[in-house]
Amino acid sequence: MVSDVFLSETALSIWAKTNFWHSAPPEDVGKQWLPLAVHMADSGEVAELIWDNYLSQRQRKLLVEPLLRVKGIKAPSEKALDLLKLIVGAHDIGKCSPMFLTQNTELYERIFKNSDDSLTKCQRAEELRGACPHSWIGEIAFEKWLESRWNPGDPEKKYVSATAKQLGSIIGAHHGRPVSWQRHRDMANPNLPGVINGDKTWEQTRRELLDWWMNWTGSQEIIDQCQGLIFPTTWQSLVAGITVMSDWIASNQELFPLVAWNDLYPERLLSAGHHRQRTKAAWEKLHLPPSWQPEMISHDPDELLQTLFALDADAHARPAQVAAVKAAEKMALPGMMVIEEVMGAGKTEAALMAATILAKRAGTSGVLVALPTKATTDAMFTRVVEWAQTSAKSGFSLKLQHGNAALNSVYKKIQYGRIASAGNAVSPGQSSSMGIDEESGHSRQPAVVHRWFNKKAALLASVVVCTVDHLLFSALQTKHVSLRHLGISDKVVIIDEVHSYDVYTSQFLKRTVQWLGAFGVPVIALSATLTRRAREELFAAYKKGQELKQAAQGKDKGAVAFDASVFAAMRKPQPAGSGTAAAPAKEKESDSSSQSPIYPALSYSDVQGVKVRPLPVLATKEIEVEHWEDDAGLVADLQTRLQNGGCALVVRNTVANAQRTYETLRGIFGEDVRLVHSRFTQQDRQDNDEWLMRTFGKPGKSRRPKQTIVVGTQVVEQSLDIDFDVLYSDLAPIDLLFQRMGRVHRHERENRPAAVAEPSCILMGVPGKQDSKPQVDPGSSYVYDEDVLLRTAAYVLDKEGKGEVWRIPEDIGTAVAAVYEESVVTPDLWSDTLQRTRKNKEDKAYSKTEGAAIGLLAPPRNTDTASLIDWLGGNNPDGDPDEMGIVGVRDGDSGVEVLLVEQQGEGIAAIPTDRHPESREIDLQELPSGALRERLVRSLVSIPSARLRVKGRGLEEAVDEFVHELEKETRDLGVNWEKDFMLRGQLVVPLQGGEYRTGFGKTISYRRDVGLQIFDTDSDV
Repeated sequence: MVSDVFLSETALSIWAKTNFWHSAPPEDVGKQWLPLAVHMADSGEVAELIWDNYLSQRQRKLLVEPLLRVKGIKAPSEKALDLLKLIVGAHDIGKCSPMFLTQNTELYERIFKNSDDSLTKCQRAEELRGACPHSWIGEIAFEKWLESRWNPGDPEKKYVSATAKQLGSIIGAHHGRPVSWQRHRDMANPNLPGVINGDKTWEQTRRELLDWWMNWTGSQEIIDQCQGLIFPTTWQSLVAGITVMSDWIASNQELFPLVAWNDLYPERLLSAGHHRQRTKAAWEKLHLPPSWQPEMISHDPDELLQTLFALDADAHARPAQVAAVKAAEKMALPGMMVIEEVMGAGKTEAALMAATILAKRAGTSGVLVALPTKATTDAMFTRVVEWAQTSAKSGFSLKLQHGNAALNSVYKKIQYGRIASAGNAVSPGQSSSMGIDEESGHSRQPAVVHRWFNKKAALLASVVVCTVDHLLFSALQTKHVSLRHLGISDKVVIIDEVHSYDVYTSQFLKRTVQWLGAFGVPVIALSATLTRRAREELFAAYKKGQELKQAAQGKDKGAVAFDASVFAAMRKPQPAGSGTAAAPAKEKESDSSSQSPIYPALSYSDVQGVKVRPLPVLATKEIEVEHWEDDAGLVADLQTRLQNGGCALVVRNTVANAQRTYETLRGIFGEDVRLVHSRFTQQDRQDNDEWLMRTFGKPGKSRRPKQTIVVGTQVVEQSLDIDFDVLYSDLAPIDLLFQRMGRVHRHERENRPAAVAEPSCILMGVPGKQDSKPQVDPGSSYVYDEDVLLRTAAYVLDKEGKGEVWRIPEDIGTAVAAVYEESVVTPDLWSDTLQRTRKNKEDKAYSKTEGAAIGLLAPPRNTDTASLIDWLGGNNPDGDPDEMGIVGVRDGDSGVEVLLVEQQGEGIAAIPTDRHPESREIDLQELPSGALRERLVRSLVSIPSARLRVKGRGLEEAVDEFVHELEKETRDLGVNWEKDFMLRGQLVVPLQGGEYRTGFGKTISYRRDVGLQIFDTDSDV
C-alpha cells in the first residue's frame, strides 16, 4: 500500500542513512544518503515480506491473538499485519531529532538550506548523545503520537496510557536495549533540552511522518481499535524481533541502495510501482531459504524409525521410541515431553521421531536441539541434519551454533546461501547436501547454511543445533534477546542431558522453559538420570508460561522462586547396555504426584495434568561394584585384571589427577596407556575422540586392541558410544556414576578375557563407615558438591551392606532419588559432617540463585503494566551483559583461550598434530591461507583461570597480567590477524621446547600425549 498523503520537503529532507560520516565515501561511489521516509517504507514492506514468507501460520496466530479481544473486529489477520507494519516502519522516527541529525553536519545543514523555515535549528550536543539514542527518542515520540490520536482534544496530555507504553517500548527496543524506567521518565520530561528532540516544530515533523506512514499502511482503523488493549510481553518481544530483523535487512545497502547526494527529494522511491520493485528485488537478492516443514512419512513407529534414519527393514523401534511416537500423537498442545531412559536406549531418535509429529500437529516450522558442550553438539549435528533432510517436504535453512562451528567438517561441506548476490543460494565451490538415500529410496531435501542467519540471528534458521547456552540466552538480560525469541517461538525445542546443569544455570533453564511455554512451543527434554522433583519443576515452569493467556487482566502473580535442590546441586555442567533379559514392565500411566521413583519413564503434559508412563525394561545389566578409600591399589589391580588382556577405563574427576595417573601408569604399562581430557588443543581433542571411536566403538566398526588403559575425565561420559571391559572411577555424583558405568560392557562381545568377562566397576575415594570425619578428594569437591559426593558414598556403602548387586537400569531411578532427595541411609558417624555439608550446599545454592537473578530476564507477563521498558535494566543504551562480561548463563571458569604456536628463531610455526606431524612456518607478512588458518584455529586451548593464581595476588589481577603479557607478546611477534574473522584477537603463546614461561612465575607446558599443564616455574614438575 502507498500513502496518498504527500510529505513536505522538510519531512523528505530528514535523512536516515548515509555512506559518509567522519570520512569521505569510496571514490567510485560518491556521497549518498537515504531519506527517513524511504527507510520507513523499506523496513515496513520488509516486515510484510517476513509475514508472508518467513513467519509460520502459528507465529502469525500469536500476533493476531491480542486483537481478538476487540469487539466486532473484522479481518483480524490483516489488522495484525497493518499494526506490525506501522510499528516496524516507525522504528527510526527518533532520527527526526537534532540529537541524531547533527551527527552529520553537511546533511544537517542541507535540511535548512533547501527546505522552508518550518524547523527550528538546534546546536549539536555531543556530550548528551550516548544517553539519548534515537531509539529512545522515537519511543517517546510514538507514545505521544498515539495519545494524540486517542485523545485529540487534549494535545498536552501528560498521562500516557499503558497501551501506548507497550507499543512504544517496541520502538525503544529496536537497537537491542530497551529504556529503563528512570530514563523513560527523563526522556518524557517536557523540559528535556531541545538539543535532544527539538521543539514543537520538530514534534510536528515527526507527527507528519507518522501520519503519512499510517496512511501508507492503512492502519488508521486498527490504531483506533487497539486503544486500551493489553499486549503480553510475548507479543511485544515477537514484534520487537521482527522489527530488528526488518531493520537489519532494510539497512543492507546492497539490498536497499542509497540515493545520490544531489537527489534531494526522491519522491519516486515512494511511488507505488517503484517501491514495490525496490523491495521485490531486495527480497529476491536476499534469497532466504524456505522453512523446514515436516512430512508425515508414517505413524507406525517401526516404519518411521526405518525411514527417518535410513535403517534396514528389520530394525524395530525401542520402547522409548514407541512411547514417544504415541505420546506425540495424543498429548495436549502446546505441551512438553520428558524422556528418561538409560544411556544408549535411543533417546535421541525417540525425540526426533516425536518432534516430526509434534511439528506437524502444532504447525511449527523448525526444530532446535540444544546440548551441553561443543563436543556433544558436534556429535549430534550429523544425525539431526540427516533426520531433518529426510523428514522435510522441501529445502530449509540450517545452523550449527557454537564457538567452533566453522571447524565442523560436515558443516563446512553444506551449501552456503549468499546475501546481496544475484542468483541461487549456493556459493561457487560449495558441495551440495541434496541427494537420494539409496537404502531407503527417500529423497533428502537440501539444507542451506544462509549467511544472514549468523551471530544473534542464528536462531532464526529453521533447524538449529547448538550448545545449550544459545538457547538459554533467551532468558538472559542481553541485547537483542527479542531476536532470539523470534527464533525459538516457532520451533520444537529438544533439550538433551537436561539433568546436567548446576544451580546457577538451572535458573536460566527454568526461565527459558517458562518462555517456551508462553510461546506455546512444544518441548522435549531428555535425560538418563533425572530426579522426580526436577521433572516436576520443569513441567511446572512450562505450565507457568502456558498460563500467560489466562492473565490478561489484573496484577502479576509474580515469579515463583526456583527450587535449587531439584537439579544436581552445585555441579559444573556434565552431560549424561547389554545384559540379562528382563520381563517387560506392565504399561500404565500415573500422574506426576506419585512418590515412588518411576524409571525408565516418559512423561507428557495433558489436559488433566502431567502423565508419567513407565517404559518396559528389555534388558538388565548387573555390575559388580567395589570401592576403595583411595587409589593406592590401582596399579596392582590393573596388573591382575589385565594379565591376559582387556581394555580398562580409568576416570578421574580433575585433569590434574588424570595427568598424574597417566604418568604413573605409562611408566609401568608403556604405550598401552592413553590420556583423554578437555585440556588438549581442539585438533588433539578431535583426534582423541576419533581414536576412541575407532578403537572402542561398536563391534564390526572398531579395531579393539588386546590390552589398553584409557585414563580420562568427564569427557568420556558424553556422546561417545565406547565400550570397555572394566571401569575405575573416582567417587562422583550418583547420576554420573551411572553414566560412567554405561561405558562398561556396553556392547555384546565374544571372547572378553576371563578376568573381565563380567562387568565390574571400582570406585576410588569412598570414605569408610567408621570415619567420624569422612572426607572426599579436594579436587573432586572442587568440581562437585561435597554433600552430594558423601550421600553418593553412603548409597554405595548401604548397597554393599545389603549385599545387593547393582542393576542397570532398574537401580537408576531409586538411586538418584535417594541421593538428591536425601532419603539415603547414611552412617551414624557421618551426621555432623553431613549437617555441615548440607548447610554449605544450601548456602551455595542460595548464592548461585542470587547471582543468576542479576542477569535473569523477567518472566513473560500479560498485564497492563507489562512492557519492554526496563526489561534489561540499566541506563546505558550500549551496555550488554553478554558482551561486557557482567553475567552469563554458566557459572564455571571460562578460562583464557590461547593459540599455541612454536617459536622458531624470530618467527613462529604451527604446532604438529597427528594429521600434520611437522610444524609449519607462518609468514607473518600475509594472512594465513584457508588450510593454515584452520590449522591455527585448531591449536586453540583454554587455560583455566584458577591455574594462574599467584600467591599474594588476587586471581583477577593475575589473569589480567597474563592477558596483557600475551597481547604484548603477540604484537612483538609481528602477528597482525585483525582482518581475519577467525584469528582476530587471538592471544598467541609461543612455545619453546614445548614450554612458555610467563613473567609472573608460571610455566605453560604442552605435550601431545599429556595436554596442557600449568605449574610454578621454580617447582620440580
